[in-house]
This record gives sequence, structure tokens and C-alpha cells, in this order.
Amino acid sequence: PTLFTPKTQPSTYGVLTAKITGKHSGVAVIKLDSFRLSVSFDFEAHPDSYGVPGSEFTAVDITQLTVNEITDINGKSYNDFTEFEDIRNINGLLKGFIERNKLVEA
Repeated sequence: PTLFTPKTQPSTYGVLTAKITGKHSGVAVIKLDSFRLSVSFDFEAHPDSYGVPGSEFTAVDITQLTVNEITDINGKSYNDFTEFEDIRNINGLLKGFIERNKLVEA
């Protein structure tokens, strides 16, 4: 039988900065535990709502995410060690950040 070993502690994520650089692209600095990830991303934006009048907002879907650089708090560079789960979580974090701060309009 295969042995399942859970991660000892889940990673913590945060958006330090995010900037829209084009109609469907942007860059961001993401905090992943004690590391900083410089990322670029592509997105699609479309109008959405919660089904009640006045709840309209611009929904964002991250379609591509590239990790450009990873550094620690001292600026030392690391090879990309992110895994699928990290990318999925970062995509969700960016989506929420962009929507909450109304960085794009559909």
C-alpha cells in the first residue's frame, strides 16, 4: 500500500503588488511563505453578477501564470519550486485581488 504523508503545514499566500500591463495581461509579486514570487499572468474578463439587480461586477479568469523569479527575504534567487497546488492557489488569489480592487472592466 502507498503511504500518504500530508504536508506538515499549509503554505501561506498573499498578493504584495499586482499591476495590469495590457488588455489581457499583468504582473504581480506574490508572497509564498517566506519567499517572494515575481509572476506574469494572462487573464480574461467578463461581466458577471450575483443574480440580483445592482450586483454586477467584472469577473476575471487567470488563463496563464508564469513564475519569473523566486527570491527569499534577503534577495537570494531560487529555482522554481512551485507545484500545481501553489499555482492554483495563486490564480485564485490574483482573481480575487483583481475583482475586489476593480483593476479591470469587461
